[in-house]
Amino acid sequence: MASLDTIPETIDPAELGLLNEHETAFRLGLSVKTLRRWRWEGSGVPYVKVGRAVRYDPQDIGEYIQQNRVDKRMESDPDNPET
Repeated sequence: MASLDTIPETIDPAELGLLNEHETAFRLGLSVKTLRRWRWEGSGVPYVKVGRAVRYDPQDIGEYIQQNRVDKRMESDPDNPET
């Protein structure tokens, strides 16, 4: 167990690899306003609150992309009842 002398008083979210909303919006090709609306609606990419700051885990961003992936080959064709 670490002694109290070795535990930092604050942790910089960047050290954890977390992204701020501007970095996340850039990576997703979205506006910061869209991310803020998603948070307000309770939808979109999961996020972490570090004090008052909002941060995003790159792994959560990747999982969100995979969960929202659309494969046109797998979509049904309304003109073909077999799909």
